[in-house]
Amino acid sequence: MKLYRKILLLLWVGLVFVEVEAQTKHALIFAIGNYPETSGWRTINSNRDVIFMKNTLLRQGFLAQNCVVVEDSVATKAGIRSAMLALIDRAAPGDIVTIHFSSHGVQIQDNDGDEPDNLDESIVPYDALSPLASTDFDKDQAAYFRDDEFGALIDRLRLKLGRQGDVLVFMDSCHSGSGTRGLAVVRGGQPPFVSKSYVKSTSGDQEATNGISDRSRADETQMATYVVVSAARASELNYETLDENDQSMGTLTYAVSKALENLEAGTTYRSLFAQMQVIVNRKTPGQNPVLEGTGLDRALFGGKFVEQKPYVEVGELKGNRLLVKGGLLAGLDEGAKVQAHPAGTNDPAQSTPLATGTVTKAESFSAAIKLDQPLDEALVTRYWVFVTEPVFKIEPVVVHFSESSSEEEGGFSPVEQLVLKEALKSFPLITFEGTPELLITKGYTRDTIKVAANGYVFGTLPKTTGSPEQLKQEIQRYTQYKLLKQIDVKDKKMQVEVQFVPVQHQRPDTSRIQDKIVGGTYEYYEGDTLVIWAKNTGKEDVYINLLDMQPDGIINSVLPNRLQKIYPADLRIPAGGSRLFADYFLEVGPPYGTEVYKVFVTGSEIDMEFITTTKGRGESRSTYGLFEQLLKDSYSVATRGQGAKSLGNANGSTYNILFRIKPRE
Repeated sequence: MKLYRKILLLLWVGLVFVEVEAQTKHALIFAIGNYPETSGWRTINSNRDVIFMKNTLLRQGFLAQNCVVVEDSVATKAGIRSAMLALIDRAAPGDIVTIHFSSHGVQIQDNDGDEPDNLDESIVPYDALSPLASTDFDKDQAAYFRDDEFGALIDRLRLKLGRQGDVLVFMDSCHSGSGTRGLAVVRGGQPPFVSKSYVKSTSGDQEATNGISDRSRADETQMATYVVVSAARASELNYETLDENDQSMGTLTYAVSKALENLEAGTTYRSLFAQMQVIVNRKTPGQNPVLEGTGLDRALFGGKFVEQKPYVEVGELKGNRLLVKGGLLAGLDEGAKVQAHPAGTNDPAQSTPLATGTVTKAESFSAAIKLDQPLDEALVTRYWVFVTEPVFKIEPVVVHFSESSSEEEGGFSPVEQLVLKEALKSFPLITFEGTPELLITKGYTRDTIKVAANGYVFGTLPKTTGSPEQLKQEIQRYTQYKLLKQIDVKDKKMQVEVQFVPVQHQRPDTSRIQDKIVGGTYEYYEGDTLVIWAKNTGKEDVYINLLDMQPDGIINSVLPNRLQKIYPADLRIPAGGSRLFADYFLEVGPPYGTEVYKVFVTGSEIDMEFITTTKGRGESRSTYGLFEQLLKDSYSVATRGQGAKSLGNANGSTYNILFRIKPRE
C-alpha cells in the first residue's frame, strides 16, 4: 500500500531524544466483515482474524488492555480515524505498535492528481458503498479511507514514537481486482471506484510502493522505522483460506499467526516475512504478499519478542495416546521423537517434559503418538508437543492423467490410462488416488509433467504410453526435490544470512540488493549476473553449502564449486564474519519460474557438490554428515520410506531462499 506518496513534510524542531527503558507494546486491530447488505460488499470472515491476531499478540507480550479492537459498525471512516488518533495520543517515545487491517480493499480514483495510474489504494470502511452499489461518486467516495490519509496518520505516529520506536502494519485486504475465481471468498474483487469522467492512465499499471522515494528524508532520522506487509500485490486478489478447523479466515492473518508462533533468536521483519510468504504460497498459490518499509532488517518488535520454538497442538488424548495437528510436513513421520510440555512453553530445553513419545503413524497434517506415560485427558488443550528428533520420509506422489474429451484435445483415453496405471502400479513412489500433485498432459510428440497446484512445467518426456520407465525416473526426481525442499532444521547457534548481489559494470553492487527483491522473493531476468554474499549472524564458526533446486527438479551445487576453485574447506565463515564471492559470477538463465536455493549451515565441513556431481554414486565413506547422507540417499529412492532420516542431531540449520527467474522482455 502506498502509505507515503503524498504525505506533507512534517517539521520537528527542537526535538530532544530520551532513551526509554520500558517500551509499551500497543496493538490496534481493525476488522470489518459484516458489511451492510445495502453496501454492495459481501460479508467476509474478519471476526476469525480478530481471534487469531489477538491471541498471537498476547503470546508475544502484548497486554490485553493495550490491544484495541475496532470492529464492523464502529469501523466507519470516522471510527478508523478516531482510533488512529487515540493510538497516537497514548503512544510514547520508544513504544512498539502493531496495526492490523482485515477488510475489503479497492482502488479508487485519485483525488489530487499525483498517482501514475490515477488510482489510490483504499481500505473499505463499514459505511462505504461499493462501486457497483454507488450512484453518486462525488458523495460516496468520501466514505473511503485512502492510503493518503492513512499514510499521514502513520507519519504522525512515527514522529511521536521517535527513533527508538517501531511500527508494524498488516493489510489483509485486496487493493484491486475485477473478478473472482470459483467460489473462493475474495477480500475486494470489485472494479476500481471511479467517476464517469475518469480517464485511465496511459502510462501502464505500476506496482504499489510506499512512496518514500518521492519525499524528502529530512525528518526520517527523527521517526520510528516502519514495516508494511500487504496480503497481495496491487494487481492481485486476496483470498481467504481455511484454518486447522476448516473455518474461513484471512490468508495473511493465518500466515502472521503461524509465523509468530515459531520465532527464533535474531528474527527480523525480513526473515519473518519469508516464513509468512511460504505459508501464503502453500495456502493460496499465485498470491504474492508484499513487504516494504524502512525497518526490514530490524529485530522484530524492537528486539523484544518472545522466542517460540515450533510446536504442534493436541487434537485428541486417550491416556498415553495422542493425535496431534501436525504431520509429515512438520517432520512428524513414523519414528520421530517428541516431548509433551504445558501449553505456553517457549523453549522445551528450558522446561521439564510431562512425557516423551514416538510417532507411530503419520499423515500430511496429523500424527499419532505413543507417550511413555499417560496425561490427564481433561486437560487436552493445556498441552503442546515439541519435535525433538524430526523424521522426514518420501511419500508416494499422486499422479493424474489429463483426460480426452470433446472440449479438450490431447488427453489420454480411458484405455490409455488403464494401460499406464497397470504398467506403473508396482512402482512404490506413485499412487493414483487423491488430489493430484503431478498432472501428465498428452502432446503430439512429447508429453508434459506439470505441478498440479500451479501449472508449472516440471519436465517433458517421450510419449508416456511407450516410456513408463522414463516416467518413473521423472517421478523419482520429483520426490527427491520435494524431500529436500521440505527439510527444515534450525540451530539458533548456527545462522547465516545469504544474499544475492547484482553485478553492474563487472562489479558487485550491494546497494542494489533490495531492487531485486519483489514481495520477499529475489527476482532476476534471463541474462542478469549476480554474486553471493554470506554473513554469519550466529554465535559459532560455521561452514555453508548451497544447492540450486530448479523448477524442473534438477539439483546443482552452487557452493562448493571446484571449477571456480571454491572447495568445501574454503566455506568456513567465522562468527560475526562475512564472505563476498566477488569473483564467482552467476549468470541467470532458464528454466523460468521459481527456484529454491537450499542453504545448509553446519559446524563441520561438508561437501554437497561431490554428491550432486556423482548423483550419490560416488565412493562411500564413513564420515558423511546427516545432511550429506540425506542428499546421497535421495538419489537412490526405490521404495516408500527409503532414505528417511532422523535429523535430531544434524548439528546445523537449513533454510530456503526463493528465487524467481523471468524471461527478458
